[in-house]
Amino acid sequence: MVLRHKYLGDGDMHLQTLGDETQKRLRFLTQLLIFSGSLNITFAIIFLYFTFSERRLVDQGLLSMQRKAAQSQTEKLSNTGYLSSIYDLSFRELLVLLANKEPVEEGFLKRDLALGVLYTLHYFNLEKALFGQSLQKREYFFTDKKGVRRPLALFAALKDAQFEAILHYGCSEKWPFTSEGLFHLMKKMEKPCDVSLEKAFLVTDEFYLISSLFQYQSDLRLSTRELLDLICRCSWPFLKTFTSEQKKLSEISRERRTFFLIGCLETGSAKAAEYLVQTDREYLLKKASDLQLLKLLGLASPSERISALALELLKSQRSDGVWQLSAAHLYTWAKEKPPAPFSRETALKRFALPEILHKTAAGASLASSSLSSSKVFSAKTEIQAKTLKPDAQGKKAFSKKQNSQSSAVLTAKSRFFKPYRAHIVQKGESLWKIARKYKVSVAEIEKLNRLGQKKLKIGQELRLPPVKK
Repeated sequence: MVLRHKYLGDGDMHLQTLGDETQKRLRFLTQLLIFSGSLNITFAIIFLYFTFSERRLVDQGLLSMQRKAAQSQTEKLSNTGYLSSIYDLSFRELLVLLANKEPVEEGFLKRDLALGVLYTLHYFNLEKALFGQSLQKREYFFTDKKGVRRPLALFAALKDAQFEAILHYGCSEKWPFTSEGLFHLMKKMEKPCDVSLEKAFLVTDEFYLISSLFQYQSDLRLSTRELLDLICRCSWPFLKTFTSEQKKLSEISRERRTFFLIGCLETGSAKAAEYLVQTDREYLLKKASDLQLLKLLGLASPSERISALALELLKSQRSDGVWQLSAAHLYTWAKEKPPAPFSRETALKRFALPEILHKTAAGASLASSSLSSSKVFSAKTEIQAKTLKPDAQGKKAFSKKQNSQSSAVLTAKSRFFKPYRAHIVQKGESLWKIARKYKVSVAEIEKLNRLGQKKLKIGQELRLPPVKK
């Protein structure tokens, strides 16, 4: 009985121990559940906070985007904003915009602004597209994306039928451009140029007016290709100004042709320099400025003609730069190295003196031939004198005749062998000034050159008496 009681007491104690452990576990689980619930609530709060915050940010972003879109739409509906957006479009892209009738500002539609860009930037031939209809042209200025103020030509009150004609012309013609547009295309296009483009330029007023200058002058005939190449070397402002003057003057002369070639020369055309040397040498020597001559000598290739011109310029009273370039051409043509430093006197001794000696030798040969003929003539007279046997009076007459003939021979001989000097008449010079300079009389100059009542001309060569020893 005692043992059983002892055993039961131990069981109760064991049961009591198990109950304490269960309570501890339940308490731990309860605390764990409480912590987990708190954690979940915390996460839920954080989630809700970020969710509402993000939605607010999204709403703000959408609102900002809507404002920007509205602002952009407002800018596109202004003339400046729309022109800035289409100013860099190609020709074909602008043609498509000619069908857009959406209004912009100041009574203009989007198609009006697109046409203005086509006309101003792409040289669209609007007058030809509308067959010379009267247009209300307006000058407009706008500021592009880079802040540059640009001019634009706009046309007001154009009708739907006119835009249809413009679209038809722009889509059907291969080169629907003005003369200026065709000119710029030919300059940009690589050689050989498109034949159809050249044919389009051949029917312009500019080409007709310039070709007429060369068509009626026999000393310089250029082919169509050569004339096109020459025109393409010009600048459009010069070409436009020249043809406008030509329309008013209606003058076809060598002077107008020379003026055109000078304009081409000033824009850097080597062909113009070649044509000027070939046909207008007198103009270059007397009327061309030093700057024009420097341009010409810098562009021209060495040749016999340019060397002859260079020698005359070296002998003239031109600037040092003209002298130096002229001498360089002469040395290049002679295949010699120019001496350094440059000396005009050295160059004249090298190139001008041989020319003078050559002319002197030619004159001497002519004089010797005339002298030999005079000797034959005198021998014949002697034979006649012996055979005729004249009387006393006849002797006197014959001696007088013989003396006059011999004096004529001496006069001819002195005419060929006297070392006459030469002088080129300069601007502002007179016979009195020239006579005083060379210490001779005016009568001598008039007699040697048979001037009479003739006036002196600039560039005229005068013969002067030899230096008295």
